[in-house]
Amino acid sequence: MKGSFEKTRKKTGQANAIFLFLEILKIIKQDRKLIWRQRPNLNLKFQGAKVITNSWGLRDREVDIKKDKNTFRIVCLGASPTFGWGVGQDKTYPSCLEKLLGSSNNIKTKVEVINAAEIGYSSHQGLVFLQENILKLSPDLITVSYVINDIDKDRFYRNNGYSDKELMPISKVKLWLENFMARSDIYNWIKHVIVESKRRDIGCLAGGKSWRPSRVSQKDYRNNLKNFIKTATENDIKMLFIAMPVNLPALSYPPEEDIEKETLILNNANNFIKSKDYQKAISLGEEALQYNSYSSRAFYYLGFCFNLVNRPEKAKDCFEKAKKNESMHCGRLGKIYNDIMREVAGKSNIRIIDAASVFNTISADKETYLFLDPQGDTIHPNEKGHEIIAGQLFKVLLRYDMIES
Repeated sequence: MKGSFEKTRKKTGQANAIFLFLEILKIIKQDRKLIWRQRPNLNLKFQGAKVITNSWGLRDREVDIKKDKNTFRIVCLGASPTFGWGVGQDKTYPSCLEKLLGSSNNIKTKVEVINAAEIGYSSHQGLVFLQENILKLSPDLITVSYVINDIDKDRFYRNNGYSDKELMPISKVKLWLENFMARSDIYNWIKHVIVESKRRDIGCLAGGKSWRPSRVSQKDYRNNLKNFIKTATENDIKMLFIAMPVNLPALSYPPEEDIEKETLILNNANNFIKSKDYQKAISLGEEALQYNSYSSRAFYYLGFCFNLVNRPEKAKDCFEKAKKNESMHCGRLGKIYNDIMREVAGKSNIRIIDAASVFNTISADKETYLFLDPQGDTIHPNEKGHEIIAGQLFKVLLRYDMIES
């Protein structure tokens, strides 16, 4: 009975993943430079909330590219936590911030806050988006909040083993064809099933690489943040960083010397995988776990090899452990990337809204939950979370007199 329940639960989980993928594709389409963009002029329900996009594809009212000279324009850049995944259009922190500023007796000028978040965006995409599109809106101030997708290894499109910055622009013909085909739910369903199957079976060798990197490395994340500052400075735009919470369990890593040994062993294991000596690769994968028992890479290699030596149950177990450990690894990386943002902000004298620390403090009493669902979505802020971020932004804007009258 328990086995049947477990099979049903896993099948349901797979079905939910496919339906979510299909739901997301109704909101986004591929883009040559940005990889994807949100579709313009939408009016639909997404993740339990109504989503309306303007002609720019932004989850906001229509934006006049010619800003009124008496209006102070704030543009909030970010990913799905800024977009407001799962919360109402008027409950996102950009919307809440505009209401707070509009009702404040301390603000004499008209303030417009634009939600320019794009779901699934990394800091690489956000920087290109700012330079190619958002500057046309002549913002007076921008807020920048990217982290969760930078540390991820998967994208909605083109999961070929390369980082975001390594992707070349897609051809115009292929772009048109794939966006045309994406109108079909059947095509998208088949595509998702194939991609998931490929990830599960040969994910560790995707794109000819031994192990897929994070979409944005730590070095590139730091450089992207610096380039946000550079772009804002060159265009006389004020800016704020927002360190968004990554609400995932974080594993404790072994000493650096053990990580180095694990890496050397797994690099060697990958050579044996390429030469099809899977038994030797399995032996090395198990050896690597002695130095880092949380190594998602080692479990991924083991799952790949066990699958090829016809031990499917063992492979399945290793893939599950790889997935679990990768989630904890993301939790660890989230803290590291937020520390990078704090460091860059400090060295560049940029104000930062440390939502990650604020959320941790508020959540410590265990009475207030600030994310959508403790049993499901533990990443995206709920209405209360958005309200808190807006409140923190409001305080900083007033405290440092960042809005010009």
